[in-house]
Amino acid sequence: MTGNYQLDQRGWAREPERLRALENACDPQTTAVLNRLGVGPGWRCLEVGAGAGSIAAWLADTVTPGGTVHAVDLDTTLLDQLARPALTVERLDITTTELPTHAFDLVHARCLLEHLHDPAAAVHRMVAALRPGGWLVLETFDMLWDQLPAWPTHPVSGQDAVTPVYRAFLEHLPAVDRHGGRSLIEHLYTHRLDNIGGQLHADLADLHGASRWLRLNVERFHAELLASGALSVDQLDRFYAFHDQPEAWITPPLQVSVWGRHPQD
Repeated sequence: MTGNYQLDQRGWAREPERLRALENACDPQTTAVLNRLGVGPGWRCLEVGAGAGSIAAWLADTVTPGGTVHAVDLDTTLLDQLARPALTVERLDITTTELPTHAFDLVHARCLLEHLHDPAAAVHRMVAALRPGGWLVLETFDMLWDQLPAWPTHPVSGQDAVTPVYRAFLEHLPAVDRHGGRSLIEHLYTHRLDNIGGQLHADLADLHGASRWLRLNVERFHAELLASGALSVDQLDRFYAFHDQPEAWITPPLQVSVWGRHPQD
């Protein structure tokens, strides 16, 4: 836990892999939502908590010609590797730094607010950065059900090797809000945005997407989970064995996307 961030992953050797798995899981819905809102040439966009940069790069390609994308994150190592004429990258802490006001047609943040001690303050900054008529898009997961193997009789796993680990992860790391997705809409109404909408999405998750992302989340906090007494080495080993096989399909958490527009007047 670092500063204002509750689950700081910076410095972990496998963090790039975790971010890529998150992108594989989430990008199809994210780009569908942004297309639905009409993102196109000439738009000025802000990507907050840009991670490995797949959406920042997609936006930079989509708003060309004439548009710009400003991608910010605490760690810009992966973002700095992107090369797009429309893209600028800045190391920025959304919890302490004000953004340009009335500057953007789109502000997008995915899987960010659940890491903050004061998500409302971050959303306030994002709304202030919108120009009149600009769109705010917020996304995260909501775990409406337990993450279960889609092949519960598989000899390597069985439900008992998967569900207890996810439950322990959520219970013993209180910074993880298993129902964070359903709270996103409140931010839009609090700031009196209009044209509010939302969408839910969940594909069965395989080892390239949400299944891999969830496995790496658990691995990142392996030592803490053992120290808590919630899980044994054997339980974690069986969990990893399931997730490392090609048929590691699970019922994933729901990806929740919400959007609202800054009033024109």
